This record gives sequence, structure tokens and C-alpha cells, in this order.
Amino acid sequence: MQNRKINIFLILALCVTLVLGLVGCQNVNRALEESVSEIHETVLNGSDDDFFVEAIGGKMEAEYALDGVKNPSREFVSIRVRETGDENVDTLSAVFTLENNDYDLSLKRSPVDSSVWTVYIESSLPVETLDLTLVYGEDSRNFQLKKVVAGEVKPLDILKTNFENELMQCYENGKFNCEISVRLVRSPKKQDEKYFWHVVVYKPDKTFFGLMIDASTGEVLSKKS
Repeated sequence: MQNRKINIFLILALCVTLVLGLVGCQNVNRALEESVSEIHETVLNGSDDDFFVEAIGGKMEAEYALDGVKNPSREFVSIRVRETGDENVDTLSAVFTLENNDYDLSLKRSPVDSSVWTVYIESSLPVETLDLTLVYGEDSRNFQLKKVVAGEVKPLDILKTNFENELMQCYENGKFNCEISVRLVRSPKKQDEKYFWHVVVYKPDKTFFGLMIDASTGEVLSKKS
């Protein structure tokens, strides 16, 4: 009889442990999801010999600052163009229609990489393809951007697996005090069409940690802790 009571107690204790573990896991998952201050949800691209064009849709902070604090977010669409040929481009505009709105937007050259041009608008990108025209000087190019298929990889799950201790350090008084950026980025190699998840956790003290994940296989390619 006593052995039976002991067995029942052990089973109940195991059940409580499993339930508490499940609740803890759910809490961590929810904290990570609620702390994402920037995420790329849809990426379309197209190219020719002289330009590589991306339309990126997702959510990001309305008051964008990678300071470790998650602020209210908004939907955005970014048009990003990289010069890959010998065209002499002084100005660049993107003309397209999205959600029944016509756009003719001037892109700005990146101060970091002079071959890259970008522009942001507050909108969403609920499409599989997007017809877009680049205008530069008296010339123009037409592109049909197509959706990038990123696979079934879950970048936040991989982040949690690789940085369990670092993520726990983000907790203070039961609150998760870090913010997370989740970007789908293309390989910098011109002939490489692969995409990667670039996931970074920013802390309030301005330090950060993160990793680069193969979007097709889930393989972790690099880490910074």
C-alpha cells in the first residue's frame, strides 16, 4: 500500500514538473514574440545585369531605435536596390502599384554602401509578385519581383536553443527587457541566391548577441555572443 502511495506521489510530481516546464516554455516563446521590434515577413526580388531589386514587407517600430526597448510597431514596405552593373546612376526612383495605391518614390543612396538605394513606406506587402519600374535619368527598367520562399525554419526557436543563458539574462523582475530584430537577408555573394535569417537581440546596455541561420536548412552559420 505504501509503495502504491509513493508511486502515485512520484507520478503527480512528474506531471507537475512537466506542466510547469510547458508553461515556462510557453512564457519564453511569448516573451520572444512580443519583443520582436523588426521582422521581415515577406520578401520579393528580381534582377537583371545591372540591378538587384527587393521589396521587403513586415513590421518595425514606429520610433525605430535598436536600444533594447520594444516600442509600438507599424507595417512597412521597403524597396531596396543594389547596383550590380556599369550604369552611371545619379538618381533612382521606383514606380509600382500596391494595394490599389500608385507610388513613384525617390530612393536614397546608402551612406554605408554607395551601390545600395532604399526607400520605406507605411504599407503591407500581401502579394506573390510585384511589377516595378526603376527610373534613372531618362532611362528605365521593368522588373517583376517574385516571392522568396524561405522554408519552414523558425528563427526564434533556433535563437532560444542557442542562447538560452543569454536570453535568461534579459529577464528582470519577471519582465523580458531586450528587443529582437529578425531579418531575411540575401547572401552578399553576387552569384549566390540563398537567403539567411539574421536574428539579433539588443540589450538596454547597447550590447547585443545573435546568429545567422540558413533559411532553407536551419543550419546556424555564425554566432555572436
